[in-house]
Amino acid sequence: MLRVIERDRLQLRAAGLGQRLRAGLLELQERHECVGDIRGRGLLQGIELVLDRETRAPADELGTHVTAECFALGLHMNIVQLPGMGVSSGSPRRSPSPTTNWTSAWRSWTRR
Repeated sequence: MLRVIERDRLQLRAAGLGQRLRAGLLELQERHECVGDIRGRGLLQGIELVLDRETRAPADELGTHVTAECFALGLHMNIVQLPGMGVSSGSPRRSPSPTTNWTSAWRSWTRR
């Protein structure tokens, strides 16, 4: 498997797609107050959904809705709790997008 990754230079493709994903997520953060933070590396990015950016109160209901919508569109969402980091259930969401229909999910979410 490592030979295929090296031969096909998949690490370079993942790096480029990761930059594109992060840029898009940062754009979402600028447009939507409910996106409190973007964290991650490469194609494994986290989106913290909040009710208020200052208090970082989690947007659990919104998180449940976003997760269901993304799942319906074929985008796998992994809900993670990070105790001690001010993050409760529903935040952040991680998206390993190379195996999903990212374009459809992106369009659906950015229309909101």
